[in-house]
Amino acid sequence: MKRENIYISIILVLIIILILLAFLAIYKRSKDTGIKWNGETRDTRYVKIPSFTEIYFNADTKIQAFNFFNPSSNNCSMMIALVKDGEVYYESDAIRPGYELREIKLNKTLDCGDYQFTYIVECCGDEPNAQEEYNGVNFNTTIHVR
Repeated sequence: MKRENIYISIILVLIIILILLAFLAIYKRSKDTGIKWNGETRDTRYVKIPSFTEIYFNADTKIQAFNFFNPSSNNCSMMIALVKDGEVYYESDAIRPGYELREIKLNKTLDCGDYQFTYIVECCGDEPNAQEEYNGVNFNTTIHVR
């Protein structure tokens, strides 16, 4: 009887592990950009656009920590870009309201130093061929690379 209980317990643990692995596999295949963000209060009168006057990156690597969120109160998706002297170093896919980026991959690495970039935020519809026109904004940003 004890042996049967042990086998049943092992089988139940294996089933739970398989369910968790299946959930993780489905979650990783999600087509949403970024990670669900839920720390914003709602104000539906305006589009809220997060801005940065200074950004800190690490030298000699394309992968950078970068927190950008599209507040859940916004009624549009957002795309961001980092541009220096006309060259695009990063351009995101559409980030839906309530989602965020935590990491980006630059098109090329940066050496140590301070750089003047244009940080571009464009509001867009959720559909790739949407005909709605939205506003955007360009910010002058200093990127400090260490």
